[in-house]
Amino acid sequence: MKLSKATYIGFPHLFLDEVDSTNAYALSLTSNSNPIEGTAISAGFQSSGRGQIGRSWWGEPGKNIFTSVILKPSHIQAADQWIINQSVSIAIVKCLEAWVDKPIKIKWPNDIYINDKKICGILIQCNLAGKNIQHAIIGIGLNVNQDQFPAELPNPTSLLEETDEEIDIIQLRNALYASLEEHYGKTKTFDAVSIRHQYQEYLYRKGLPTSFMKQGKSLIGTIMGVDEIGRLMLMINGRQEAFNFNEVKMIINKKIF
Repeated sequence: MKLSKATYIGFPHLFLDEVDSTNAYALSLTSNSNPIEGTAISAGFQSSGRGQIGRSWWGEPGKNIFTSVILKPSHIQAADQWIINQSVSIAIVKCLEAWVDKPIKIKWPNDIYINDKKICGILIQCNLAGKNIQHAIIGIGLNVNQDQFPAELPNPTSLLEETDEEIDIIQLRNALYASLEEHYGKTKTFDAVSIRHQYQEYLYRKGLPTSFMKQGKSLIGTIMGVDEIGRLMLMINGRQEAFNFNEVKMIINKKIF
């Protein structure tokens, strides 16, 4: 397997045996110092890792990748920050395709799925300065060599479960940084249309009727895509509607995600 190498993401790289959250640690760095773009923090275990909308992210110590990368996307205005989410999601899918010979999809807004199981979660937190983004913290939790999960986790999987092989975590993490560097770099060419098109190609359940919960009520809508500001586009009873992150929750196997 021939893997690309990053030139600035992951340089420097700080590894911690345990931390409450790599994102929280990275945010603290940006508040108390001036870390260079590409600085990465990884941990063997996160005691308080979380995902979008405050959801917890559980992982077995030493078996997975928990990492946060500090970016300085001064070329992206706050109103356009969805392009960061798209480029990061694409980067993770492209990286994993080198290890897994199965369809890998992006589940809106911030998960990576293999079949109907979650292998990776993303949490992006931006520090804004007026209309501009001062820092973007890219948090990634990727299940690698874990094969047992708590019963309350509804649909997890890992690279070990999908490939029946243990993965070299350091090699995978370095490949992940290289892929992030490549695809985040494309945002600097302002080619938003091609980034959005590629994101749509990987969108989980695109074109399929899918169950959701909205304000405690169930609905079925066909996923049409995601618009330029990150809203999920659903066709419901012949009419297309747009939903923000916290307005609808997808239901898979009668469970809400």
